Amino acid sequence: MRANRWRWTVGAAALLLGSCIDVPPRAPVAVQHRVAQGWDAAQREWFYHTPQGTQLMARDFFLNLERPELFAKGKLSDPEYLARFGFLVDDSPDNTDRLPVGFAVDDAFDDLTTAKRKKSTVVGFTCAACHTGEIHYKGTSLRIDGGPSMINLQQFRQAIFVSVMMTKWIPGRLSRFASAVRKAGGDAQSEPEIRARFANFRDRLTNAKKEADQFQNVDEGFARLDALTRIGNFVFGTDLGIKQNLRAITAPVNFPHIWSAHWFDWVQYNASIEQPMARNVGEALGVRAQVDLTGTEDRFLSTVRVGELAALEKLIAGDAPFTGLQAPKWPVDVLGPLDPTKLVKGRMLYMELCAECHLAPLGSQEFADRHDDYWTTPPGSDVAYLHLTTKSVADMGTDPAAAHNFASRTAQTGPLGAGEVSAADGLRTITEGVANRWYDDQKISTAKRMDMNGNRENQVRGLEIYKARPLDGIWATAPYLHNGSVPNLDELLGPPEKRSKTFYLGSREFDPERVGFETGKIDGGFLFDTQLTGNHNTGHEFRGDGTLRAPGVLGRALGDDESKALIEFLKSL
Repeated sequence: MRANRWRWTVGAAALLLGSCIDVPPRAPVAVQHRVAQGWDAAQREWFYHTPQGTQLMARDFFLNLERPELFAKGKLSDPEYLARFGFLVDDSPDNTDRLPVGFAVDDAFDDLTTAKRKKSTVVGFTCAACHTGEIHYKGTSLRIDGGPSMINLQQFRQAIFVSVMMTKWIPGRLSRFASAVRKAGGDAQSEPEIRARFANFRDRLTNAKKEADQFQNVDEGFARLDALTRIGNFVFGTDLGIKQNLRAITAPVNFPHIWSAHWFDWVQYNASIEQPMARNVGEALGVRAQVDLTGTEDRFLSTVRVGELAALEKLIAGDAPFTGLQAPKWPVDVLGPLDPTKLVKGRMLYMELCAECHLAPLGSQEFADRHDDYWTTPPGSDVAYLHLTTKSVADMGTDPAAAHNFASRTAQTGPLGAGEVSAADGLRTITEGVANRWYDDQKISTAKRMDMNGNRENQVRGLEIYKARPLDGIWATAPYLHNGSVPNLDELLGPPEKRSKTFYLGSREFDPERVGFETGKIDGGFLFDTQLTGNHNTGHEFRGDGTLRAPGVLGRALGDDESKALIEFLKSL
């Protein structure tokens, strides 16, 4: 009797959780439009779906779990359902599983958690999930490859958990699930085997959620993730098995756009990572690639597909600066023409107020004339990279949490034997160990390693700074500031006191005048509160007459006509 009461209590809790997942259907967009960015269809599909060694769950489980609804009418994996969390539908004929953009099937996943490292077929994330955007305007969608996505990973993880709990507790659902999995596998597994696999997955998921919920201090919502903290929690806490290394989620950042990024001297918002391979290995570990950090013989053995990461980086980079994935140009045929008079005035304002930090516009004569000032060649490399301007957190005046958390974080290394180290040193050791283990196993030459690493050493630093990048394609990257706390360019360049204190994220409907997404209340949207730690919308301000020197004030106030002219020019980049 007591066992049954507990069963129904937990089942009721699962139903209650399901009712809290407010993800209403998204209206389909009538016209699909591709913005030219230098890639053909095959390159886009490769970017969207090439496995990188990450694991969300077994493929047969992902394709057959029912939705987290009491009366489920479809599968969790249905593209139309996943679109509710912001994932983009991909109707390519080669995408036979109808996976959203940023999901990949890995049919040779080398599971390190099994005694014999049994290979399995899994679904995992690729970087395209977080770095592919889409803008909607009057019934037309604009796909932005390499742009910030509008996904809500926190809500998606909750949906998976509730779906699994409902599969366990709602009568008949586990039998339907096991039957569907068995049918999909051609009866290769018995129902008891499937149920045992499911129980193992459910227990691992429950433990992971319990641990994660303890540290979810700030909701990330749509379009944001506290990426560096999550990577650190996985590698320093979960993979090393040292719970004291776990840290709270308090500094979500907007998903960054990735065109041009290969050619920067430092990446991440806090300019913390120099080498592309280190950044990409860290990204894979952050979305659950496996790595052995506690063994001796198998230390740094991982599921990370280092070869694919190197090829991906080359696809984005191109053979010369800014020739791979290119910034999207303002689509006049969809969003309307640009005003030539405003462009002339806006260009002058850009050179006056923006170029000092964000450099002269890429491709301009002013940019070419500053070659010696703008480009730098790292030690040990024969390739030049764009030297980005960085400013201290105090000078920028923007929310300090993201930079401060990484700069101040330390970790116990346990079996790695280095004692307590900074997060920067720990991340460098682990990402370098993973890459070098793969290079050694594949007998990669020193010269080839340098090429795959992006011709840079693995330097990771933790400074309380933020970087300013070139503004090519900036029109397609709302919301703004590193934490996404300002919804559009109009508010970013206008009087700071008029910035929205709260607004909703989740809509893709675009406002070409203010240059950002609509922010009114929407069903299932995320209420962004700028009063919370990590969410502050201060800094990067234009106020006064140009003589004011105060933290966060970067230039004089703009008149309304000036602001509109500068925004018009920013659209053209």
